[in-house]
Amino acid sequence: MARSGRKAVKVLILTPLITMALSFIILLFFFLSVVLEWTSADNFFFISFEYLGIFSVTIGLLMTIVGVILAIKQKTPLFIAIGTFMIVFMLAVDSWLYWLAFVNEANTKGPIEIVAQQTEVG
Repeated sequence: MARSGRKAVKVLILTPLITMALSFIILLFFFLSVVLEWTSADNFFFISFEYLGIFSVTIGLLMTIVGVILAIKQKTPLFIAIGTFMIVFMLAVDSWLYWLAFVNEANTKGPIEIVAQQTEVG
């Protein structure tokens, strides 16, 4: 029973960690596509980044919280530290993603417009 509990903690904490890392790699490709003017790739990378962010907001955050609770019960300090860091980080990043996906309007300056302004050559 203890062995399956440790596997559950690993899955519940490492899956959102991998998803978060993949999301940042896609974000890097999005910025590269804006800078190098890959117009067809902009939307693909941005939409992929948003979908991974929505997964992180909903399922990933819940998985991490449950994983930290199980890690506390099993007294595994490494997964407690990783999970706690991920919860704080995901709440900060996910609040930005929420703003980006739902609050950002056409007449406000969002992250995409700021990146476009910085890459324009006057």
